[in-house]
Amino acid sequence: MRERRKLLNLRPALIVALSVVFGILSSFVFYKSGIIALLIPFFFFALLILSLFFFFGRVNHKVPLLILAVVFFIFSAFSFYFSLTRYKDAERGSHIYSVTGRVKSAVKTDYGEKAVITDLILSDVNSEYDLTLYVYGEKGLDIGDKVRFTEKIYDESLFYEGEFSAEKVQANKRYTSTVRAGDLTVYGNYRTFFEDANVWIRNSLKSGLDSAEFSVAYALLTGDDSFIDEEVIDGFRNAGIAHVFAVSGLHIGFVALIFSFIFRKLKMNEILSSVITVLILVAYSGVCGFSASSLRATVMCAVLLLSKIIGKRYDGLSSVFCAMTIVLLISPVQLFCVGFELSFSVVIFITLFTRPIAKAFKFLPKKIAVSLGAVVSAFFAGIPVSLIAFGKFSLVAVPFNLIFIPVVGVLFILLFILCIIGGIFSLSAVLLYPINYALKVAVGVVTFFDYGALMVGGISVGIFSLFYYLSFFFSSGLLNLKKSVAIIFSAIFMAVSLTGCTVLTIGEHKSVKCYVTGGERFSGAVVSCEDQSVMVVAAASESFSKSTVRRLKERKNVESLAALFILDCSADEQIILTKVYSELKVERLYVFGSEDADFKRAVERSFPNISVIFTDETDIAFGGFTVRYAAKGQSAVLTANGRTVAFFKRFGEKDGGYGDITGKYDVAVGIDYLSEIKTRTAAKTVVSFCRNDSYEDGETDGIYTFYLDKGLK
Repeated sequence: MRERRKLLNLRPALIVALSVVFGILSSFVFYKSGIIALLIPFFFFALLILSLFFFFGRVNHKVPLLILAVVFFIFSAFSFYFSLTRYKDAERGSHIYSVTGRVKSAVKTDYGEKAVITDLILSDVNSEYDLTLYVYGEKGLDIGDKVRFTEKIYDESLFYEGEFSAEKVQANKRYTSTVRAGDLTVYGNYRTFFEDANVWIRNSLKSGLDSAEFSVAYALLTGDDSFIDEEVIDGFRNAGIAHVFAVSGLHIGFVALIFSFIFRKLKMNEILSSVITVLILVAYSGVCGFSASSLRATVMCAVLLLSKIIGKRYDGLSSVFCAMTIVLLISPVQLFCVGFELSFSVVIFITLFTRPIAKAFKFLPKKIAVSLGAVVSAFFAGIPVSLIAFGKFSLVAVPFNLIFIPVVGVLFILLFILCIIGGIFSLSAVLLYPINYALKVAVGVVTFFDYGALMVGGISVGIFSLFYYLSFFFSSGLLNLKKSVAIIFSAIFMAVSLTGCTVLTIGEHKSVKCYVTGGERFSGAVVSCEDQSVMVVAAASESFSKSTVRRLKERKNVESLAALFILDCSADEQIILTKVYSELKVERLYVFGSEDADFKRAVERSFPNISVIFTDETDIAFGGFTVRYAAKGQSAVLTANGRTVAFFKRFGEKDGGYGDITGKYDVAVGIDYLSEIKTRTAAKTVVSFCRNDSYEDGETDGIYTFYLDKGLK
């Protein structure tokens, strides 16, 4: 009897990887939603196990794999759960501590400096977690500096802006604090071997490159882009090639290539050369701070080299799934990190689709066709992840990667070799001189044109991203189906994906959304609907950071403001306008009261593209909603879909002179005295601009989003 043709060729590595993934997902769902919700991922895991018996081989070959899958499922579930509970149990409760620690990284900001403090001791108690320190003023912190200060320590949230804070948990960042430069003491410096190597590379590059070119070269070699100007990094993002600044498969591959070439010339034993190469890659990852991306790439490269050593036929997908399993067993939180999702989706797509796409371009030289296949595969792999994580993707990513990646490869290899030789023999100024101009040209090409106009954003994908990937799965050739059947299924899933995304996007476009954010120095909200956005600034100090506004731009896709309303009269309105305008295009500034010709003339002279309009408590219509000043300019009121939202500046102990506001609003957003605001307005919901002493559980830990037509979420 002829053996039934398998629907899918069994890859044990895939089964094990999926077991680990489902174990982590089950643990996450249980932690967040309880035991009932646990049934969902558990059901899919059971389905996976059952499919093992229906589709793959003989029963006696399945039992060991089944046992292995269950073991990995249980281990990964418990590992992830304990990592969450350990992070949660490290909560300090926002108290004042005497803090000592060592600077792990430091970068200048528009208000001073931002540093990550490791080897942390909080009032004589050691902590396994790190602290993000915001320093107001110049202190000149550097890697390895030992610091001491006494200040209030705040806990990072396990869930931030309604989402799991995977990046912070993975990076071991548990606390934040703010200190003035004068209150911070530096009492020595101690660097680890890897930190010393990092600083040595930094100094070697600095001595041979101009400032702007150094920042790009340092990011290429170490993944630290903190020295790059914002407009330069934006240019790379908009061109779809900012990934060159994250030490990942590209960089690890180049380093492996360099040493493989050297060892081959030395005719070194293959096993020994592979072991040494892996050790070098681990050391290089250490120089880059053991970033998640560098570790992922190192593991993947090690798996590739191991498969060659043991003489197994290299299977790209099995290698990827082995690497995925190892990475998740080491750090299960990475499953929820954007870098992990992009890395593995891109590598899987490149493995599956490079050859078929290259065949479509067989009229081109083979190397170009293969490169085009890899770049196009990576582009389509990253679209859903980019839309979910960043809200947009670049249309010019394919041509830029096709042209730029070979250039980056050459620059990286030259920088790597010349930086080391130049540093050892103090010849960096001479050896890096030609590279300086090559970097100028490369950066000039990327930043010559504003590719932001070619970014695609504002598309909601949600659950329909799953159908997108299913469409590619059916077209990949992994399933032993007739070509016509595979094409039909692929087309159906893609149609479902595109239709669902269109419906979601239209609904999101027509919804009235409110983004509320705040902190010690800035509290404000943006209301958006149908491409019209309005910002209400409730309070702002003149030293507030532009990064607050930038976050609204990056996280919520707010590009421009049809109007700006400023409630806080204590701050200079032109300073507020300057900082907002540096990140967002502002069309009109609405000012409460009678016209002040001098003020209007001063603003329009400084900002010729902004109109200054003086108004009273009259409704001003925008797309789908209206906004007006209220309480003599101390409040702003939004009306949409029959609901009203009031934004209050500091309410004050005696109500701040707001007058009769009883029973007028559905939602009230304030800074302080929120219980009084709730009583006075009879609002169904009160939202805090920020966590503060009056409202420690404020929803706006980050950016809090609610919909006027869907209710609060």
